[in-house]
Amino acid sequence: CCGGRDFNTKKVTEYLDLFFLDTSPFVHEYYGEPWASVEGGILDEKDKVQKQVADLDLALERSIAKWKIVVGHHPVRSNGRHGDTAELVSVLPDILNKQNADFYLNGHEQDLQDITEPTNKNLRYVTSGAGSKTRLESGMGHNKKNFFSITSGFVTVALSEKAARVQFWYFDATLAYQYVIERK
Repeated sequence: CCGGRDFNTKKVTEYLDLFFLDTSPFVHEYYGEPWASVEGGILDEKDKVQKQVADLDLALERSIAKWKIVVGHHPVRSNGRHGDTAELVSVLPDILNKQNADFYLNGHEQDLQDITEPTNKNLRYVTSGAGSKTRLESGMGHNKKNFFSITSGFVTVALSEKAARVQFWYFDATLAYQYVIERK
């Protein structure tokens, strides 16, 4: 997650397209870190941020998949310790809404979260960052939270042409939360 990767898209099936975004170069607070200046690091990549945004917008527009999932390391919206990533909030929700993305999946926060986009009930922000360690989090951010937990665990997303099932699992195989989105 230290830069050096360009935007990428992957057609997984005829009904799923995945879009991968390198979010570290978006985060301005990283620019002053000593590790940001290593070759191929964030400072080398920060000039590509606008190109990544344009590439994502175009790829989402061209996608004819029933399900569009964007994946980035940093959250757009979060009720965890780091909160919303302002640099992503300033550009991504408009594109994700306009191009009918279904999910934005991320890690970074050491918790599990499901948040609905305030301006589009069909767009969900899913955080699966509790796989190895967790920390005390407030869960009290301003976003509408459907689910929030600091218990170690992971998220699964199962898709068919007509439905998406999202499940939040705890480390002990307990199903903590789930929902299904139907498609016509």
